[in-house]
Amino acid sequence: MPPRKFVVRICGDPGNAALAMTPPFGVLLMAYGSPATLRDVKAYYTHIRGGRTPPAEQVAELRARYERIGGRSPLLEITWRQAAGVVQALGQAGLPARAYVGMKHAPPFIAEAVAQAAGDGVRALLALALAPHYSRMSVGAYRAAAEEAAARHGLTLSCIESWHLHPGLISGRRPTWPDPVLYRELAPPSGPHQRAGVPRP
Repeated sequence: MPPRKFVVRICGDPGNAALAMTPPFGVLLMAYGSPATLRDVKAYYTHIRGGRTPPAEQVAELRARYERIGGRSPLLEITWRQAAGVVQALGQAGLPARAYVGMKHAPPFIAEAVAQAAGDGVRALLALALAPHYSRMSVGAYRAAAEEAAARHGLTLSCIESWHLHPGLISGRRPTWPDPVLYRELAPPSGPHQRAGVPRP
C-alpha cells in the first residue's frame, strides 16, 4: 500500500495553496535567533556579520541592551511554545507531525534542526519563518538555509514564504508593541528600519 499523504492547506494564502505531505513529516519553525547568555553576544554578533568580528564597543553596546532585559531574550522559549501549539493544532486536525526549531544566527541553527529531523526519520518538512511577511534578505535566507540542509539529508522540503494574510494574524494584531520594555531596550538607535534587537552589520 502506498504511503498515506496529508494535504496541508495554507489558510489566508492568496492562491489557497495546498501541500501534499507524506508522513512521517515535521514542521520547522524558523526565526532570527538571539544569544543564549551574555557570553554568547560576541559570537552571535559575529555570525550576523558573516564571520567578521564586530568592534568591541559595538559588542559592549549590544551586551548592555541584553543586560537591561535580564541578560537574554525569550525568543527561543517563545518559539518552542509556538512549535508545541502547532503540533497540537495539527494533531487535533488529524495531521500527526513533529516540530523543530531552527534559528538563523544562533543555536539551534536551521541546519541543525533539519539534521535532527532527518535523524528522527522525518521524510518531509514544512518550513515556516515566523516573520509573516516575505523578504528576500530575511525569509529568503531562512529558506535557503533550510533547502541546503534538506538536500544534504535527502528530505522533501516545502516552505510557507508568507502568512501575513492569515485571518488569525489579522484579527489578532494589536495596535501597539506587545512589550514596550523589550522594545525600548532592544530597539537599535540607528533608525526605525532596523528590527528590534538586531545590531548593525
